[in-house]
Amino acid sequence: MLFSGAANGFFQHWHLMDAKTWKILLEGHGFAVEESTIIGGQKTEWLFRFGLPFSFVSFLFKSFAGFYPVRFCSKSIVALLTKKVFAFIKDDLSASAKGDHHNEYAIEYAFKCVKK
Repeated sequence: MLFSGAANGFFQHWHLMDAKTWKILLEGHGFAVEESTIIGGQKTEWLFRFGLPFSFVSFLFKSFAGFYPVRFCSKSIVALLTKKVFAFIKDDLSASAKGDHHNEYAIEYAFKCVKK
């Protein structure tokens, strides 16, 4: 049960509130929402799910060793991987859906607000 609860807690953190809920929360705290933008897409969602097992192993490693295993990689390898990943998801991050739309692949929302 302990392992099951820890794994469930780690792997369930991708659930997001939708744009309507965020709008209600922001307006309830004195903001007027002028525009919302969805950030993310099918590729970012795939990459997120693909990376979860590696993240979990890395998290466990850090729990025991005190540092992440990426420390063993050279900076040039990390830079190359970062460049490749960004090239893969670039269109997902730059494509934005204006308005209060639902997007099942959204990884984040951005809101343009003004204080009431």
